[in-house]
Amino acid sequence: MLELLKAIKTKAINDSDLQTATAQSGNLTNGIFTVEAPTTATTPYIVINIIDQVFDRTFEASSDVKDSTVQFTIVVEAMEGSAGSTPQPIGVIRDKLVAAFDRQVLTYDTETHVGCLLEIESGPERFDNSWQWTLDFRIMYQ
Repeated sequence: MLELLKAIKTKAINDSDLQTATAQSGNLTNGIFTVEAPTTATTPYIVINIIDQVFDRTFEASSDVKDSTVQFTIVVEAMEGSAGSTPQPIGVIRDKLVAAFDRQVLTYDTETHVGCLLEIESGPERFDNSWQWTLDFRIMYQ
């Protein structure tokens, strides 16, 4: 599971469109977190969580299929701004995240390929002093 999170985080960090949308000065490493963001995090940022994991057993132990739901939460302070502003509006960040992961295949080691499908999304929603948009992706791998 840690390798899966590492692969997803690496993909997000290396996606130039996603970096541009979040305006993290070319370094989304400071704006993407697993499990939760620190209290010192500045917006916009993205939090990644694996919220469930199901194993489909086969007769061959080495070919079990894993099916996980990975949740991305985009957090911004304000929804204002235009497509050219820095940082960009939450909807633009959402679109870049979907382009980076929906119907994409990731490879996180030489033999494991991960298929990603957007399944559920909710947002934008006001939460405390920020806006959030949550996207759940179904991740299938062997």
